[in-house]
Amino acid sequence: MKWFTQPPSYPVQIRHILKTFDFQRVAESMEQMGWQWREEGVPKVNQLEETAVYLLGLVTQAENPMMEAMTGGFRAFYFEPPARFRRGVLALSFEVASYVYGEEEG
Repeated sequence: MKWFTQPPSYPVQIRHILKTFDFQRVAESMEQMGWQWREEGVPKVNQLEETAVYLLGLVTQAENPMMEAMTGGFRAFYFEPPARFRRGVLALSFEVASYVYGEEEG
């Protein structure tokens, strides 16, 4: 991450993420895996985008730095900024599998 200048406002970051993130690739991957949301089939690209906006909105409203929100494979992150900046940086990912050592099964 480049911390030489103040990160842009959260709405600007969200618009950039939506423009840059490959939602079509996510939809195609979900289709290939047979991954459905709420037994309604694979979501359309616009539904994926709406979910991303919702999650990114959640983390920008949080007071807890390094907060994350997730659902349906998406994970939105808020990264705390260095002390000299007011805003952190947002990130969005789509996860197929993950594991943290020591996680309890079930």
